[in-house]
Amino acid sequence: MVLDVHNKDVIENFEAENVNSPLEFAWLSQLRYYSQVKGTSFVVDVKCINAVQHYGFEYLGNSTR
Repeated sequence: MVLDVHNKDVIENFEAENVNSPLEFAWLSQLRYYSQVKGTSFVVDVKCINAVQHYGFEYLGNSTR
C-alpha cells in the first residue's frame, strides 16, 4: 500500500512539473525496474539516472537493527 501511495504522489508531481519525456531528470532520477528476456533467461535491470544494476532476485531477509 505504501508503494502505491508513493507512486501516485510521484505521478502527480510529474503532472504538476509537466514532465513529458523519459529523458527528463525528474523521470531519470526515479528508481526504475526493466524486465526482458535475454536468450533463455529472464533478466531485470534496475536503473537510476545513468546507473544500471542487474537485479539478481536476492533476498536479504529481515536484518537485525
